[in-house]
Amino acid sequence: MEKLKSFLVNIDFEDQLSEQKFRPPHWHKINKELEYLFFWQGLENASLWTPIEYDLDYLNYVENLVGTKPKTKTEGLYDELWWGQLRDQSEFSRQQKANSKAFCAQARKDLGLENFSSFICHSLGDVSDSLAKIDGPFVIKDDICFSGRGFSFKKLEGDQFPKIVEPWVRRVRDFSIFRYGDNEEICCLQTHVNSEGTYKGSLFKETMSEAPSLCKNFEKIEEYYRKELSCTEVQVDAYQYLEGSELNFQFLGEVNHRKTLGKVFWDLHKRFGNRSSFLGIIPSFQLRKKSFKESIDNLGKFHFNPVTKSGVIHLSPREARFSLFFFTEESERALQFLIRDFWKREVKEGLKLPPEFIVYL
Repeated sequence: MEKLKSFLVNIDFEDQLSEQKFRPPHWHKINKELEYLFFWQGLENASLWTPIEYDLDYLNYVENLVGTKPKTKTEGLYDELWWGQLRDQSEFSRQQKANSKAFCAQARKDLGLENFSSFICHSLGDVSDSLAKIDGPFVIKDDICFSGRGFSFKKLEGDQFPKIVEPWVRRVRDFSIFRYGDNEEICCLQTHVNSEGTYKGSLFKETMSEAPSLCKNFEKIEEYYRKELSCTEVQVDAYQYLEGSELNFQFLGEVNHRKTLGKVFWDLHKRFGNRSSFLGIIPSFQLRKKSFKESIDNLGKFHFNPVTKSGVIHLSPREARFSLFFFTEESERALQFLIRDFWKREVKEGLKLPPEFIVYL
């Protein structure tokens, strides 16, 4: 019989990489915001290492849909890391480079993918000099950060370096591209972010006109990271933006060498998805119902139907600060109606559907 392995979901991966030296990963309170996604993998001989005692209604809900009973471990050591691999000083140094925005900016230059200048700054003086070269809005990025955390839109007085200074462009669409599965297919998703660059969801649709160009450039970027850092399973984030009336691509926005919400979403789509699927994030305080059971009961006809492969799956326990929902339907139009009707039923009155939840135009 195969040994039961325990996994630590180290969501604080970027926080660790931003430190000066390696420290062994351990459970951090930020982990509880996303660690439950491990349950949705449906792994038979695996458990989640966590001190959190999950609600029984939630665990039963996961088991009914996935077919595998979620297991947890609270004592002893974990066996594996699930979010980002970080075992020793050598791995720490490599991961710092692989997830570095400064390294990414240099890769853009080397690959000829730089549409506008990204300034790598090592001091406040560098930041001031770089800002003087930008006419209009700008963003200052920490070298290592996660989902928009570490972005600043005002001048700095002092902080850790390096920093990346870039023009803040009018982004139209965001994308995530990565290889998936044993056959190594290239997957291209549309990513939904808010006005400050914070991740709000992922969308899959069968037809995406931008995919061929994105995938072609992904292969060049992937080869660069493989050659320079021996990287595997990179996710490239790209976007379209408006420059005047002209639509341009930034094929290399950043690279993540770890588990991502895009990859988790694609796993969910492969298991549950119809022709169009969306992963959406809603602050839990905006939901009408307080308990997980109440929330599920309230879904009613919107609850996921495994026969038709349509409906809504509540991915997160109700105690999480942010609630994640998986939506899937037979078309983008039907998916938008599902999201709209769900919003009216689940979210507190007076809160309008945000732009990030618009998946069909």
